[in-house]
Amino acid sequence: MSINSFRSEVESLSDGEEFEDEHEVELDGSAEHGYSINTRNAFTGTIGAFLFALAGGVLWFVIYQIGFIAGLAGAVTVALSLLGFALFGNGMNKYGIVISIVISAAVIFLSVYFCAAKDIYDTFKYWYSTGESEYPLTFIQAVRNVFYLLTDEGKTSYRFDLVIGYVLSAVSFFMMVPIKARRKKQ
Repeated sequence: MSINSFRSEVESLSDGEEFEDEHEVELDGSAEHGYSINTRNAFTGTIGAFLFALAGGVLWFVIYQIGFIAGLAGAVTVALSLLGFALFGNGMNKYGIVISIVISAAVIFLSVYFCAAKDIYDTFKYWYSTGESEYPLTFIQAVRNVFYLLTDEGKTSYRFDLVIGYVLSAVSFFMMVPIKARRKKQ
């Protein structure tokens, strides 16, 4: 399923139809060919949303390490999460949209968290090499102690990165899902 077919599926849901429930069944085919049952699977869709969002989170981490504004990867994370749910869950529904957004938000938070841990690790590695620190810090120790080792200024910086990521993700979401699909049937 490509992005265009995903978008057309979301648009078709808005053409006077309500979003389908999590396990609603559709019948495809004709009498001469028989019917095939197509169920939307929420569990596998959730797994797909997580795996695809994780790819977006890795992209965030890599872009951040290069030195660019990684918030743009938040938009990619949301798009990948929605696509992952649609591919693995055999289509998209309300549950898929909600779970994809929640998973994307969590993955973006974890990406920022791991970026902070990597920065702390690199700082302690440098301090140890110059003799400013008496002991080296492992990456695992940095991950465990991010909130304790960041200064207030550092926390503010990472919070700003997180907000930028969430804002760009929200903009991406509202651009991906057509306005008609978000309106309630009147």
